[in-house]
Amino acid sequence: NSYFLTDTPELNKDTKNAYLAVKGSDFPSLDNLYIPLLNDWLGNNYPFVMHDEYIPQGKLVEEALHVKLAELREKAPNAKLNITGHSLGSIASVQGAAHLSVEELDQIGEIVVLNGPDTLKSLRKSGVSEEVIQILNEKVTYYVNPFGIVSMLNRNTDEQLGKVKVIVPFNFATTFDTPSSHDFGEYRIYSDGTVLEATEDFFPAYLKAGEKLRKLLNKYIELIKEDNKISNIDRDDFSSELLSTGINGSRYYSKFMKEYQEIIEETKLEVISWGRKNIQL
Repeated sequence: NSYFLTDTPELNKDTKNAYLAVKGSDFPSLDNLYIPLLNDWLGNNYPFVMHDEYIPQGKLVEEALHVKLAELREKAPNAKLNITGHSLGSIASVQGAAHLSVEELDQIGEIVVLNGPDTLKSLRKSGVSEEVIQILNEKVTYYVNPFGIVSMLNRNTDEQLGKVKVIVPFNFATTFDTPSSHDFGEYRIYSDGTVLEATEDFFPAYLKAGEKLRKLLNKYIELIKEDNKISNIDRDDFSSELLSTGINGSRYYSKFMKEYQEIIEETKLEVISWGRKNIQL
């Protein structure tokens, strides 16, 4: 699902900004489990995480962008199209935009995505040129939660797509807690729309936490992939690969969660200590 909005009641020469907002994953349920190619989790999230694929929903966003950009050229030639998405919606948004032409990208304003993983490896794998990647680096901004599994997935501090802003969350929560580190409600947003960010000079422990979680995710994903190779799973045998991933993943779950929780507890102590030294009450 996506939503298209404009700053005028109808598209015309006075339209300056249009917006495409792409939603994230549905909650997994038995209702959508049996349509794996369309399912958010099996058909899109899984192939992105395990194989860096250009996902079906990314291709749908690309198709939608071609249509809406053509409409803007015809009816609102002065308008820019801005894009946003959360979680899976962030992957689909960035991948879809990456497969536009350079001329179409000139019609794109900002791409601001929330709690999404880095997509750079998947873009290069699908043949996106370095010219387009450089254009996206100027247009894309990620807002990520340092305690969020999805936010920290694929993040490489040496090279990431776009500008990456680490938020100062409300809670010291994992992705599986309530409230969750994956929730948009964890954002501290000022009245002018800006988001409270962690920096090297302002609660730097959050930056360290994100880096620790990134390394932890990489470690366990690579372990699962290696186990799948040892199991000699045929990549085209989706059901067998999925089953093997589930079995291997369950073996590591408790260890992962223990280390994940340790990162959050360590960060909490560092944040409290930094605040006492640097924040005047």
